[in-house]
Amino acid sequence: MADEQDIVVLEDAEGNVAEFAVLGIVELEEEGAFALLAPTWQMDAPEDEPLEIYVFRYDYDEADESEAFLPLDDEELVRRVGELAQQMMEADEDDGEDRDDGEDRDEG
Repeated sequence: MADEQDIVVLEDAEGNVAEFAVLGIVELEEEGAFALLAPTWQMDAPEDEPLEIYVFRYDYDEADESEAFLPLDDEELVRRVGELAQQMMEADEDDGEDRDDGEDRDEG
């Protein structure tokens, strides 16, 4: 599953390096863009195991095509980003179910 995701390598303040899968980018109107990241080693875990998801402020510089992932310490903002991401995932699941239903009707 990790092969299907964009992978970023981040270094923390102590110099530890870790690989993360980019699960998605969400935008809050006034606050900007945020990246939802999960450690790549978790991507192959069984589906019933919850993912450890990290929220980073996301910045993309079009001039040099670079990405920046900045730590986010505001718990309220993390909560709001998480709620928006959950709503988006639920909407995607609903859309997928609608498409599946349509396909089933066409087949039989």
